[in-house]
Amino acid sequence: ISINERSNIFLVSIPIINNKKEAEIEDLFDEDTLNTKLDGKILDKTGKKDNRIFYNKDKFAEYIINNYDEINFNGFKKLLDIINKIIEEYKSSK
Repeated sequence: ISINERSNIFLVSIPIINNKKEAEIEDLFDEDTLNTKLDGKILDKTGKKDNRIFYNKDKFAEYIINNYDEINFNGFKKLLDIINKIIEEYKSSK
């Protein structure tokens, strides 16, 4: 968490999980969600693979929006806890 109280700028990075070097927001979803096939295609987070076999993050986001009530968001707890901490710190600084 990086906080600049004078300009109200808050920077939050995606929590690293499973000992990866880097993380993308999609990494916070469980394996079942990440392995969801749409029209017989699988997710490509890079957007560079053959679109006859893979779908991109845009399609994945649409799937999440349309099926949010069936999706496990437990992996987002750490990120949401960080955001809550920022909100609390901001409130207490006023």
